[in-house]
Amino acid sequence: MNKFTTLILIGLLHTSSALSQSFSSYYKSADGLKKENLKTALSELLQNHTVYTYGSLWDHYPNTDGCIDNEDKVFDMYSTGDYYFSKSPKTYMNKEHVVPQSWWGKGSTYDIYTDLFNVYPSEQSANSAKSNYPLGVVDGTVSFKNERCMVGTSSNSGEADKVFEPCDEFKGDFARIYFYDATCYQDVSWASVASAFPTGVNTYPTLESWIVPMLLEWNRLYPPSEWEKVRNERVYNEQGNRNPFIDYPQLAEYIWGDSTEYVWDVDIAVPYSINGESGNMVVDDGNTDDGNGDDVNETDDVENTLIYSYHFDDLTTGNDYQSGGSSTVWNTPNDSIEEMSYCYMAGGAVRMGSSKKAGSVTTIPLNVKSGSDLVVALEVKGWTEVEGNINVCVSGMSKSYDIEYEATMSDSYQTKYVTINDISVSNPKITISTSEKRAFLSSILIYKQTQTETEIRNIEQEHSSSYGVTYNMAGQRVDVNYKGFVIRNGKKILVR
Repeated sequence: MNKFTTLILIGLLHTSSALSQSFSSYYKSADGLKKENLKTALSELLQNHTVYTYGSLWDHYPNTDGCIDNEDKVFDMYSTGDYYFSKSPKTYMNKEHVVPQSWWGKGSTYDIYTDLFNVYPSEQSANSAKSNYPLGVVDGTVSFKNERCMVGTSSNSGEADKVFEPCDEFKGDFARIYFYDATCYQDVSWASVASAFPTGVNTYPTLESWIVPMLLEWNRLYPPSEWEKVRNERVYNEQGNRNPFIDYPQLAEYIWGDSTEYVWDVDIAVPYSINGESGNMVVDDGNTDDGNGDDVNETDDVENTLIYSYHFDDLTTGNDYQSGGSSTVWNTPNDSIEEMSYCYMAGGAVRMGSSKKAGSVTTIPLNVKSGSDLVVALEVKGWTEVEGNINVCVSGMSKSYDIEYEATMSDSYQTKYVTINDISVSNPKITISTSEKRAFLSSILIYKQTQTETEIRNIEQEHSSSYGVTYNMAGQRVDVNYKGFVIRNGKKILVR
């Protein structure tokens, strides 16, 4: 099975230097600083914004939280419900504090109470279920779940009873909100219930040690989407400040992560950019088996362009964590799924298969030519126990690709990948099926692979600072003596 690493340093390979200048003047006060000093400089910058009253936020949301394709429709990270500013969404929605009010003692004691980077429109039931729980990964009992989030117990939650886990699509968004709040409001005196923030005033690190690795991981794995970038601009126009961790996701590494020993240089920092509809994912395969018995050359850089995406959000009946809750048959093709067999609705997921029959879903024809390389990414989990594998087939090709997984009904979904090299047909359909009985499928993402131009050079001579700024393959700044694959001046280099 391929091991995929999403690289935040994508901007180094695909973004022009002109873009890096667009924010440099705004962040100039943070230039040349690191760790707590960098955080304090950003805090002073971010606090300089317009503060609104709590009651007026719904007057500003139409300017900040309307969907990109329909600005009258409310964009809600907490649910997939359709709510419109022209139809009194306040009747069905709340103003949700990502970092809860109770964590600072409630009320307007601090400006975070009405900060548009912390308070979002949210469907009421999701807001109520979230309560004042911190972000986390639910790996125990689930007490609430919809298509975009869940609440439940966790083995890593600090002192909290439960955690709030957003879906993968928004994990990066929420991590960068926490980074913003911990930076802008580092002078807040946090109450004892703030399980993600130390009690009292804590200007650094302002986040409990148990949550930092998870937030950094989410920030790395789920970089800013086009929506997140658009909202950042809208809030800047409305409120007068920005979220720096959306503009420069790597900033989190200089404050909490693996680059804390290096100063941040605003003149060479590259803001995250989106190429195409959903951006490009740079993959380092790390010389591992590709799932077909072939070794992948670790010097190959692969750019993956999203060509197909389907989330089963429209299947609102039933659920995927109780055996009796997914018995409604689903057999209606749509614009993305051409056919299905033995499929059942499972509340934001599809259950493929029955207690006796295997099930399958087949995509519409993909707009790719023969000879293309594809990556199929699936979010899967099993029944009360794993019943076989997931099979992936390409129409017109006889070979079937097996995907093994371990998650069962009570677990979170696992993201599994398979690489299909040199497809023999144009405009193929992809069929995903169970090998035996039942499994849940939450989403299908299909990427087309292309090789990116890169220069691999062996450096064995004496190291020199003249080589310029060096980044490792996680997008973190490292010393010029760092051994291994690095990025310098937009090129991939092997340092020995």
